[in-house]
Amino acid sequence: MAGSADPNIRFRAILAFFIIMIGIGGIVVVSVYAILSPPTADRTEMTRLVFTAVLPLLGTWVGTVLAFYFARESLQAATDSTNQLVSPRRDPLTPVTSLMIPRGKAVTHALSPGQRPETVLLSELMAEMSAAGRHRIPVVDALGVVVYVVHEATVTKFISIPPVPGAASAPPADPLAGRTIADLLGVAELAELIRALGYVPVSATIKEARGEMHRIPNCNDVFVTAVGRNDEPYEGWITNTDLASMT
Repeated sequence: MAGSADPNIRFRAILAFFIIMIGIGGIVVVSVYAILSPPTADRTEMTRLVFTAVLPLLGTWVGTVLAFYFARESLQAATDSTNQLVSPRRDPLTPVTSLMIPRGKAVTHALSPGQRPETVLLSELMAEMSAAGRHRIPVVDALGVVVYVVHEATVTKFISIPPVPGAASAPPADPLAGRTIADLLGVAELAELIRALGYVPVSATIKEARGEMHRIPNCNDVFVTAVGRNDEPYEGWITNTDLASMT
């Protein structure tokens, strides 16, 4: 404690030391006086009474003081350890590679060789998201290049679009039956959402990934590639939720 950089901690330690010393000294003086003041014949009984009263008092006092200081330090150490475990690193210069979802662990919809992404069924994407417990899914071609990211909220918004005037009044039993990504692209607002993707190189930092996301309207997904181009196979994926956890 004596070498602590915090003057308040040092002052409390010195104060506790002197209080304990003065208290012990006072108890000793009172005890000696109480033992020696009675007549010799009564000193044995008085000694027994003094020790019966003083020793528990002294033990309780010292134990309370020690418990206060040591428990406090232990609690602080435990709190610091917990904070280090549950709190993410907030340094904006942290590499994106420490935050991104690696390609091998990301849940994506992989296109077959030669398959056009516009032909992917929305019901299939929703089923894959539901099975994985996710609310978004990248559509990736056979080379590992990300083409679109379809969010559950985007599909929900598509379903809620009012029918075209003159169309059948009865809604279909399955609003996604036969619907594909091409249908999302047919709505300008939704097309912008599934195309709003950012790209950064593997050498980028969290700060640069956040800047890329803010640069693109409605962007909630940033992909890490070799040099940060959108025609390269992705190495990792960073979502807006991941970046929010770093603030």
